[in-house]
Amino acid sequence: EALAFEMASRVLTARRAAILGPAVGLAFHDRVAALHTVDGAAMAPTLNPGLDPRAAGPTTQRDRVVVDRGLVTRRAPWRRHDVVVARSPKRRGRVVIARLSHFEGEYVRVAHGRTGFHRLVLVPRGHCWLEGDNARCDDDDETLDDSRVHGPVPLALVEGRVACVVWPPSRVGWVE
Repeated sequence: EALAFEMASRVLTARRAAILGPAVGLAFHDRVAALHTVDGAAMAPTLNPGLDPRAAGPTTQRDRVVVDRGLVTRRAPWRRHDVVVARSPKRRGRVVIARLSHFEGEYVRVAHGRTGFHRLVLVPRGHCWLEGDNARCDDDDETLDDSRVHGPVPLALVEGRVACVVWPPSRVGWVE
């Protein structure tokens, strides 16, 4: 009888772990931190410097970063020049990793592709302007997915600040 009780207790403990483990992991991912793989060269040289075809010895190695989601849950203010992750305003299921450059009420001077034409854009209330570090990234680059393509991005789509690179080992460090 004691053996049966012990076995039943172990089964219940295993079931709790099987149920609670993923729930805790999901809560951690949604509220504290998450891992993301950086696509494209739009944030080069800060992220994925080897993907820039103009880089010395380009590679296919993509950076993997830790995103601090705690700022969103604590409602901490965003800072100019933060590298952030946001849901793409136009491409469902895709994320944008870019630098926060302008806030609501500010004007942004936007160069249009190869024509060099400049226009002024006013960032509306509740929005921000996200732009990759690689100014040489072409407008027709399929990985370019920032405000140069979509215009101002709603702040509600910003999910967190990129804290550090964790892969590849040669690139581990804080993101400035």
